[in-house]
Amino acid sequence: MYEIKAKDTFIQDVNRWSKKVPELWDEIQTITSYMQETGEIPEE
Repeated sequence: MYEIKAKDTFIQDVNRWSKKVPELWDEIQTITSYMQETGEIPEE
């Protein structure tokens, strides 16, 4: 399993964008879970 660390600026950007795109955090969680398990970025 891989570990993913987000920088503070990334968190700030996502918080700002999630006001316009409410499902953004859910999408990021799905992608990071996949990346932690496989070590790869999903094609979609």
